[in-house]
Amino acid sequence: EDLHAALGAVLTKVCESTGWVVGQAWIPRPDGSCLECSPAWHSSVSGVKEFRKASQGFTFLPNLGLPGRAWTAKRPVWIPDITQADNSPQARFAQKAGLKAGMAMPILAADEVVAVIEFFGREPQPEDERLVRLVSAVAGQVGIVIQRRRIQAQFDRFFTLSGDLLCVAGFDGRLQRANPAWKKILGYTWEQLLARSYLDLVHPDDREGAAAEFERLKTGSTIVSYEFRARARDGSYRWIQWTATPAPNELVVYATGRDTTERKRAEQALRRSEEHYRELFNEAKAMQERLRELSSRILHAHEEERKRISRELHDEVGQALTAISVSLQVLKQKAAKVGKGLDTTVSETQRLLEQTMHNVHRFSYELRPAMLDDLGLVIALRWYIRAFAKRTGIKLNFRADSAVEQLAGEPKTVIYRVVQESLTNVYKYAAACRVEVIIRQTNDGIRVLVNGQFAVKSAPGKGTTIQALIPSRPQKR
Repeated sequence: EDLHAALGAVLTKVCESTGWVVGQAWIPRPDGSCLECSPAWHSSVSGVKEFRKASQGFTFLPNLGLPGRAWTAKRPVWIPDITQADNSPQARFAQKAGLKAGMAMPILAADEVVAVIEFFGREPQPEDERLVRLVSAVAGQVGIVIQRRRIQAQFDRFFTLSGDLLCVAGFDGRLQRANPAWKKILGYTWEQLLARSYLDLVHPDDREGAAAEFERLKTGSTIVSYEFRARARDGSYRWIQWTATPAPNELVVYATGRDTTERKRAEQALRRSEEHYRELFNEAKAMQERLRELSSRILHAHEEERKRISRELHDEVGQALTAISVSLQVLKQKAAKVGKGLDTTVSETQRLLEQTMHNVHRFSYELRPAMLDDLGLVIALRWYIRAFAKRTGIKLNFRADSAVEQLAGEPKTVIYRVVQESLTNVYKYAAACRVEVIIRQTNDGIRVLVNGQFAVKSAPGKGTTIQALIPSRPQKR
């Protein structure tokens, strides 16, 4: 029933039980600015129609008139004779209707005044405490009922408007109440849900686990989060995540379910994507390893070819040039006896041959110095740097840790080539007057620094640094 009908029933009951001849009710406006007259009223005498009509046109501000005072004070207000009241708009009309004593009683729900009921009698009367207590008790009960109905209305709105599945299920496994979200998500009407056990909606593969969870609920346990697949009316399945609390005294379970199907699909798509990218990463890593292996093979083949050419230049071409040089020396001695400047020509040819032999030896060393394989990296670099400094006039400072000799042959070759190419570029492009070459061991491996100081220093860099990091692994024996 609505509030006005309930207030009408209260007014009639109180008037009949206490002797009040007129009773009416006042309701606060939604904005709380004033009291308005409710349709609810009761009269057991005649001659009060004009009073009632005037009351319907009144509104009461806080502390104005009998209803306004009770509304503000939140407690009963008694007036022995309303016709003698100074601030009551009702006084003149009450006098015409023959009404005297009056009482206003607030009805509270959770400390909020939801209505004020007002009563009048025919005779002046001092405050009757027993009557006030009686009407206060009735008003208190009415307030409790109104508060309960408010709470129920709020629950019903929440139950109806919620986008999640809400339900009340009996311990027998059947639904007793379900909200409209069931139709929206699973497609079932309320009548269709009532006709079956909730376990009928569970995917066959999930049914055993769902039944076990329901048995746990019946023992008083609470489910914080549990997922299973529920069959929709169209035969498809939706993932539902449940939270449930039992009420053993009522033999029911209160449960909420959230549709997590899209989240599950997103998780599956993410897992597939992760697996795909993991496969791509592994393929890229394997390809990188293959490229590294291929690069190593190419470098090895390149170095072997350099070594072969270097040896041929040193052994075959070098030996041939040496033989020619010896022959020229013999020819020079014979030419000196003949005269006519022949010895001078031979001497010039011999100097040209010596220069050629020097260049052949230098080319042979730069292609692949034999001492790199025979005497080690440090000695080979020291010899190369000394020759470089002599040839270019650049001052060089060379430092190297002995740990580099523990490297395998290939890393040694890489370090040698880094230094060789770096110094070549320094000579060609840097116009440097001093170069520092440092090879040292760090926690990461062997670090190579080639630092050339410019004669004309640039503002930020003050030179050029070439750095290479070679992983250090002991040479396999």
